[in-house]
Amino acid sequence: MSDKACLTNAELEFTQRLQMHFPRGILSDEVLCKWNGCKAEIIAAQCLEAFGKFPEPEPKTEPLLELIGTVAIPATTKKFVASDHFVKDTGEKAKVKISYLGDNFKAKFLGKVEEPMAKTILRYHKLRKGSVDEPILAELGGQDKAETTLFQMLALMAEQGNGEDGILLTNGYANIFYIRDINGVFWAVRCPWSGDVWYVRATSVGPPRGWHSGPQVFSRNSFES
Repeated sequence: MSDKACLTNAELEFTQRLQMHFPRGILSDEVLCKWNGCKAEIIAAQCLEAFGKFPEPEPKTEPLLELIGTVAIPATTKKFVASDHFVKDTGEKAKVKISYLGDNFKAKFLGKVEEPMAKTILRYHKLRKGSVDEPILAELGGQDKAETTLFQMLALMAEQGNGEDGILLTNGYANIFYIRDINGVFWAVRCPWSGDVWYVRATSVGPPRGWHSGPQVFSRNSFES
């Protein structure tokens, strides 16, 4: 009967995991040769010392996001043409006072046309501590669950076109929406209210660009027919 046949299921699984996760290329051939020449009793004693107690628990990490609430976005029956709505206009009659459109936003989003969509529900969170985009997206459930649209962002901006109180922050902190551009590339689009106007910018998702604590992050919650 082989030695493996004498192992319990738990022992066999553990030795397989050791083999799978062995640190390849780290230990020198000289060190490995010394261990290979050791008596079985010495190897067994070292294994018992290393694995004879429970592993240290992984440290608990505090969540990045604090759920604030949800907001309903009405359905639209027409195509949403971004260039028709994201226009710099700070006049008294402007429905949404936009003072600045960033270069990335103009190049990647003004040519976008979004299809009509059903009524949607967005979740919005407070970013509790500084982070790059990847951990934020992971906590939201990945890109598919985090993805929002230009129409949804503008619908909320229109509710506070002149900086009125509402869902969007108007204290200078960013309101962050993760949106795909005309080429299907994922971007972080933000619309902070600063002074008496809205600013709209887009930054690529990924390090080294990151966010300080305080912004509000929006993501999809569900679709209603």
